[in-house]
Amino acid sequence: MTALQLPPDRIAAGDRLCFYESLDSTMEEARRLFATGVSSPVWIVASEQSAARGRQGRVWTSPSGNLHVTLLLPTWTKLRDQPKLGFVAGVALARAAGQHLPAQVAAQLKWPNDLLVEGAKVSGLLLEGLGQGAAIAIGMGVNIVAHPPDTPYPTAHLRQFAPGLTADAVFSSLSICLAEELESFSEGAGFALTRQRWLARAAHLGKPIRIRQPEAVLEGTFVDIDADGRLKLQTANGPVLVDAGDVFPLDK
Repeated sequence: MTALQLPPDRIAAGDRLCFYESLDSTMEEARRLFATGVSSPVWIVASEQSAARGRQGRVWTSPSGNLHVTLLLPTWTKLRDQPKLGFVAGVALARAAGQHLPAQVAAQLKWPNDLLVEGAKVSGLLLEGLGQGAAIAIGMGVNIVAHPPDTPYPTAHLRQFAPGLTADAVFSSLSICLAEELESFSEGAGFALTRQRWLARAAHLGKPIRIRQPEAVLEGTFVDIDADGRLKLQTANGPVLVDAGDVFPLDK
């Protein structure tokens, strides 16, 4: 497969943009590019994917017209801090989507980084470290023209709220927003500002939720996220810090 080098008029200076009509997965292409050696950020965009996956190896439906993108990012952060980049990307994604939605329609983030519109999931985000922390692959799939049926949670696509919206328009906004959020994260503000911006868009904050984990199901009130991005859950037995899990409103 040959990448088309598109004019970089909508990405940050110094970033590289690779576009493919079809790929197995933008995340897998990020792995392949990393193996060849990269020294600057690379955006990988595909019109279609044949073998995309989400968190925990779940299949991610990738029809033409939706946005399928991965940012391969040589990282400057300590290994323990790299998971926080998922929150950075989530904030950027919510900002980018919000630029194309009607004023009365809010883009929210479901912990840790799913994008919700009107309570329905329109995007997922996958973060993977490469080369023992030498680089991070940030994969994002955004439902623009279609969404999967038969999911355990409500799903939607952005054209339901913004008719005529295109994947190119969302990518243009996303590339700029993520560059801005990464700059804020790296220039002294660190996770504190990202955390503040994430909480301002948090879905279910202050409300009862259920967290499904492979080994347990937790219930309580979502009260905060801590300085490492862990969810603070107030349960009947006291506060609990949650590292991972699927969040659902408690009445669902």
